[in-house]
Amino acid sequence: MHNALRAAAAAALVAAAGVLAGPAGAAPPPDYDQETIAQFNSASSVETIRHLAVDIGPRRSGTPQELEGAQYLAGILDGYGFKTQIYAFPITGNRAVAQVSSPNATLTNGPHWQFSASTSGKMTGTDNPVTGDVVYGGAGATAADFPAGSAGKIVLMDQGANAAARNTQVANAVAAGAKAVIVAATSLSAAGVAAAPPTVTVTPSYPDIPIMGAGRSHLDWMKAILANGPLTLTFTTMNYVNPTRAVVVGRRFAIGDPDGSKAPIVMVGAHIDSVLGAPGAHDDASGNGVSMEIARVVSKLPLDKEIRIGGFGGEEDGLTGSRAYVATLPAAERARFVGEWQMDMVGTPYAPAKLWALTPDGRSNFVVDEAYKASGRFGFTGLDNCKLGQSDHQAFFDVGIPSALFIWLDYHKPVAPATCVSIGQGQYTTEPEYHRPADGMNNISPERLQTTLDVIGGALAHNAMNRVDIRSNKPNTPVQADCGDGVRRMGTTDAAGALPDLRFPHVTCTIQVGGSSRTVAIAGDTPVSLTAADGSVGGTVPATLALTLGAPASFGAFLPGVDKPYSVSTTAKVTSTAGEAALTVSDPGHLANGAFSLPEALQVEIAPASWTLPVSNANVDIAFKQHIGANDALRTGSYSRTLTFTLSTTTP
Repeated sequence: MHNALRAAAAAALVAAAGVLAGPAGAAPPPDYDQETIAQFNSASSVETIRHLAVDIGPRRSGTPQELEGAQYLAGILDGYGFKTQIYAFPITGNRAVAQVSSPNATLTNGPHWQFSASTSGKMTGTDNPVTGDVVYGGAGATAADFPAGSAGKIVLMDQGANAAARNTQVANAVAAGAKAVIVAATSLSAAGVAAAPPTVTVTPSYPDIPIMGAGRSHLDWMKAILANGPLTLTFTTMNYVNPTRAVVVGRRFAIGDPDGSKAPIVMVGAHIDSVLGAPGAHDDASGNGVSMEIARVVSKLPLDKEIRIGGFGGEEDGLTGSRAYVATLPAAERARFVGEWQMDMVGTPYAPAKLWALTPDGRSNFVVDEAYKASGRFGFTGLDNCKLGQSDHQAFFDVGIPSALFIWLDYHKPVAPATCVSIGQGQYTTEPEYHRPADGMNNISPERLQTTLDVIGGALAHNAMNRVDIRSNKPNTPVQADCGDGVRRMGTTDAAGALPDLRFPHVTCTIQVGGSSRTVAIAGDTPVSLTAADGSVGGTVPATLALTLGAPASFGAFLPGVDKPYSVSTTAKVTSTAGEAALTVSDPGHLANGAFSLPEALQVEIAPASWTLPVSNANVDIAFKQHIGANDALRTGSYSRTLTFTLSTTTP
């Protein structure tokens, strides 16, 4: 049997209104690691790569193009609030290069090509460009190889097989009246990789004729253009003797360390220079594209660690730029380094390549471990590690700074019993475009750049922020933090009530574990302990059913002899503490005037008439309807009827 509580009242009509739930709240912000990764965008990296590889072009160390690359990166870092410095480290030796463009043709992987400039020929200087039409002279072994009208033209020839053959072909081109000579490599490797621009040395010297060396790809591209029409080139030749190489470093000082003398340092680096003739889109404009995007995102955070972004010239000459930079660091400054994440070739579409973390001794270290942790935070499982030097991480490693090379490479891991530690230099296969004029924008994968951003950017940002370790007496309990920008879900404590290695910028947060909370000013690594003791407070609600009716309802005057429906309404308020409640009305019957009653019965509608949850002062609408027919006999006076409304429940 169900128990019932009842509340009754007499009235003409009652109405009720339900309670509408508010919209669901917005999702809380993620933790700072997730929020940082979400901001990295490889499209920004691609634009940096494009400027270096296309707008500037090949950037051989010691040339103005390398310096231009450093200045470009410095401008980006300046815009993000970094303090930048461009170092000029000396080079012993020479750099003989030809800078080439075309006023009438689209140069593949151009518009800037770079050839070798022969010291056997004329150096035009950068202010005296030469322009001329190109003719193809084949092997150039005899005068018959040259087309008519070669005089005054730039003669392109296939490189002779030996020094004597090259001496002959250049002499024949000069005899044919060439204004400049291009000797192009012809060889392809067994894998079909085109040879790079050769160094062309001939005897005798030709001080009035520029002589240049082009790569096999350049040869094929120029022949294809010539097959469809004329090709005009504009070039300069220059021999830079004992030049300088450029290194750019951007520093964003920590809060409270305005002169950069005491805070821990986290650093990412890439190299600016490319080999002769290569636009260097993948090797290594890609690394700079990633580092500039990391700088953009991390610069938004208030940090207690110093951020450094390095662009090193001279990597292709044997890591000379990074070694020279590291040599400028006093021992006390080196000791402040948390780690250096070096990126080189971090986004080729070459299918066999995967992402590697490589160290000079083959052992994992702090930066490798942190890259693995960053990969795990966004679900990337493709990272592997082994042994390799050959890039600028070596310079940092050699002075005791934790460092590793991050690279997309077809690396061949040793077969047991050999290990990454026991092997010599690691073995690998590069993509066909490596160190070649073909290393242009077609050798860039935005998807792999994005993965690199998430792994290396995620690792650097994580270590740039402050570590917070939570200890509590609440096992398996959610941890939240409100740092003034919304409640963040930071994770869940373990079986011992701990949640270590949370990351926060320089900020004040209220951290909550279960029912306990603590407001903490986070400046540097910060342990936080919270202890919660369970207490109680409460009250009771008596069983309540309350019904209040509004004013009595009146239809007004009924008109005899007129067929017409009449309607009127009133309201009621309902309070119920029950699990469910219903409002009903007694039999409406007929309105009566003394002994006279209306022929048709009164109609009553209640809305709403039931509730499945407790309500307080809920509004109810009660509607009355009465129909008067044209032949209904009406008696002078007032018609009325008393109705009983009952609020009841079976679930008190």
